[in-house]
Amino acid sequence: MTGRTLFLAAVIVFANTGSALKAQEHKSTSPSATQAISNRPESARRSGNEPIKLTHDEIVKWMNAYFAEYNASAQNAKTVHRMDTYFAPNFTFIPYMYVFGGPQHAITGREAFYTMLTGHPADYERFIVHDVFVDEKKMVAVAFLEATIFETGTNRVKVKKNYLPLYELKLDDKGALKIATVRFFWEALPPEVDGAAYSVDKSKWGIRR
Repeated sequence: MTGRTLFLAAVIVFANTGSALKAQEHKSTSPSATQAISNRPESARRSGNEPIKLTHDEIVKWMNAYFAEYNASAQNAKTVHRMDTYFAPNFTFIPYMYVFGGPQHAITGREAFYTMLTGHPADYERFIVHDVFVDEKKMVAVAFLEATIFETGTNRVKVKKNYLPLYELKLDDKGALKIATVRFFWEALPPEVDGAAYSVDKSKWGIRR
């Protein structure tokens, strides 16, 4: 093979290599490739030992999904375990209301909370979410809710009032967001009004330890 032939072969190989590199560069920066990366779940885009840090918008979206599932599933014994997605197993509910006995009568454990949620078949509540306020650094959310209590069967409105619960959040050992504690506050009404609207144990009213 002559020197001229070797030179031409080298030029052809170099040109083919350059074309392949340009094609690869175009593929990696094309809109479809960029979109595929950006559409991956957040957990999949976080790797290594770096702690997962959820954004404000991610937590707000998760909280809104929680309220939708609560309205659909939380007060029916057949569906209440759908809420496992949202409540930690060692969940604590702390009521700051007279008819529930105040914060001294916290409900500890997810199953005990489910018993309370499904233990009043004579009525049910539905939430309208007016706003959700989030501190992503402290992993805390506060929701401004409008709650309506309906009589089961007739759907008669028993009472309508505002709630302002505080949610203490955490990540479980799999990196899933969970509600660890709810500190529950609501619009104050006379105890006899709340007592008539909510199926609660009246022996707890006003108890102090």
